[in-house]
Amino acid sequence: MELTKIEIESYKSIKSPVVITFSKDLPTVLIGKNGSGKTNVLEALSAIALANTNYYGNREKEQPTYRAYIQLSEEDVATMLPDVVYDKNKCEIVAYSSGSDLKIDRVRSEYIVSSIRKEIADIRDLASQLKDAVDLYEKQLIKISHDGYEELPIHCYNLKDANGRLTNYNIICHRAEWFIKHINETLERMLKTFNDDEQALTFIADNYIHFGFDKHQFFKLEYVEPSLAKFEQKFVSINKTAIKREITKINKATKDACDRIDYLIKEIEDRTKRIQEGLDTDHMLRQEQDERYYSFLRHVQHIIGKRCLFLKNESNDVIFRKEDRNYYYNDHSNSIMETYLRQVYEGSDREELLRASKNELTLSEQAVADFEAFLNENIPSFDREMYDSISVQAGEKGHISIFLNEKTGEQINLNETSAGRRWYFTYYFMKNILSEGDIFIIDEPAAMLHPSAQREVLCDLMELTKRGVKVVYSTHSPYLIPDEWQCVHFVTMTEEGTEVNCVSSNQELVSQMTDIVGEDIFDIQIVLENYILASPEVVARNISELIRETQKKRGIKNLQIVCDEIGIEHQAMKSWNYWPTALNGERNKKFSSPSIQNIAKVLRWAKKV
Repeated sequence: MELTKIEIESYKSIKSPVVITFSKDLPTVLIGKNGSGKTNVLEALSAIALANTNYYGNREKEQPTYRAYIQLSEEDVATMLPDVVYDKNKCEIVAYSSGSDLKIDRVRSEYIVSSIRKEIADIRDLASQLKDAVDLYEKQLIKISHDGYEELPIHCYNLKDANGRLTNYNIICHRAEWFIKHINETLERMLKTFNDDEQALTFIADNYIHFGFDKHQFFKLEYVEPSLAKFEQKFVSINKTAIKREITKINKATKDACDRIDYLIKEIEDRTKRIQEGLDTDHMLRQEQDERYYSFLRHVQHIIGKRCLFLKNESNDVIFRKEDRNYYYNDHSNSIMETYLRQVYEGSDREELLRASKNELTLSEQAVADFEAFLNENIPSFDREMYDSISVQAGEKGHISIFLNEKTGEQINLNETSAGRRWYFTYYFMKNILSEGDIFIIDEPAAMLHPSAQREVLCDLMELTKRGVKVVYSTHSPYLIPDEWQCVHFVTMTEEGTEVNCVSSNQELVSQMTDIVGEDIFDIQIVLENYILASPEVVARNISELIRETQKKRGIKNLQIVCDEIGIEHQAMKSWNYWPTALNGERNKKFSSPSIQNIAKVLRWAKKV
């Protein structure tokens, strides 16, 4: 599965849908002015990711509405629907939450969902055939029927099941009837999950068929010597040969029915298991499944993020909080300790420590010493020459403090160092606990760092994406823009709220803008915002104002001279000033919208000043 984009709406400044696209092996980058809504986009993505990471979802008061677009691979389709011919163009699904917890529980796909419906219909047909086979089976059982609970005076046979266990007619019939009834009830529930929408399917936790009816449910008669008293033996004669012949005859007559039942149960089991692995959301069942057989829904949820870390601007305040337990518990800045516990610590209590509130975390003296050694071995490269070493101290209730031993001999608590250094320490150790399928969201990374450190951060983030981590961040820094601009999103604030425009969707336009303003993507954003993405009237006004400002700087009073220098007809330039609309909403007939070519000419001319 591959996440291609997420559509978000109805969250803070995001009123209308905005689309965030994801490129393979590239981070997703947001650029825009302060107040444009970049942080709101990141918060929405974080809420969505955390909801699909947490078993209970996310029930925060303010929640975004979203749709995740996921491309299925051939393997994905074959696992759940082996009889479906894979078609890449048709195998995109739209996943979203139909409830209040933000957790994906519904998918939409004409191709995939209709195939699942057909699979369920096929199982219903098999269940009907099974009913017919069981009816035939019962006809054979009736020949020897008795309740099995009362001893007959004389009998010369035992009724055994496929496992060689003694059974009786009532038990066999009851199991068969219960199994068929259970199948049909479950299939009815499955069909209800479509909610009358043939292209959408809701996942529920109640779609499980229990196979209480053994796969090999056939019976077999065995001859047994009757238990007769001595005086009975004088008066009762038993034709053993005839009885054995009849038993052989009955066993032969039931073999076809038994084989048919065996085949149908196995087929139903295989098909329902395949569907159930896709539709099941039962927590206990998922725990028992081998990773190869993770449910389809779980795969969809994992594609949004197995784990989400959100490094906010305020995360650089302190490394270890003490005063607020709830905040402290959820503070990702404690990832320094988590990294150590997950990757280095070998104590038997590791899992216990990871589960514990960091306020109650207590390390042994040896563990503290090992933690200190770990930190010194992993000093961030850009900071390596700034101090001699790192010290770790465990205080009251296990609180950990990190100290930097400066070259001056001074020892400084990490919480008291510069904001840039605190941020980098937090970031450095957060990135080290990420693995494939995780999502890493950063609000303005490296904003307080030197350009060389910013370049190092960009290399780190690019490397993380190559390892399968989804990286999303906002920035104002040109040092954090990848060379591949298709991953960059322009975020702007309009009267309708936050809007997002992806470079990849305006590739031709960006190419033209590159010729105009050069390789600076932030200049291109300004061009796009002011001259391309706005209405024709606003574009004309902006261009006209730019011409007048440049005229004033150069002291040119005659507009014709400007037209000659730029290479634009005088009448065309004059028409841009007729942009106001009439009261009835009709555009001034003299107005002519500036073309991209003329915009390019004006910008090149103005840039020379």
